[in-house]
Amino acid sequence: MPFKIDSSKQGDIVVLAPIGALALDGGNSFEFTKAVDNEINQGNKQIVIDLAGCSNVDSSGIASLVRVFTKTASAGAKVAIANPQPRVQEVFKMTRLETILKPYNSVQEAIAALHSNVA
Repeated sequence: MPFKIDSSKQGDIVVLAPIGALALDGGNSFEFTKAVDNEINQGNKQIVIDLAGCSNVDSSGIASLVRVFTKTASAGAKVAIANPQPRVQEVFKMTRLETILKPYNSVQEAIAALHSNVA
């Protein structure tokens, strides 16, 4: 399946949904980071990353998510993760990424966390 990133807006929150593996193969991680950068550069300050369609995350995908977290924080923006698949959730636990990017069970939960300043 070719990698793509779906984008939508729910009120003042941008939802980015990578479809496929967030991996070094094919430059997917770079493409993902660039999509987040574009949203921040357009002035969007709250972003949900919906991982429901993300089948796998490798080390470059993890690095990309950490860059996204760092970039959003330095830009005064916030990011929340939603719907990680079991395999992706396992990677979050193994790498302890869940300590800085708490995954939420749904996009709506992630949006609520952003609105309440929990994320």
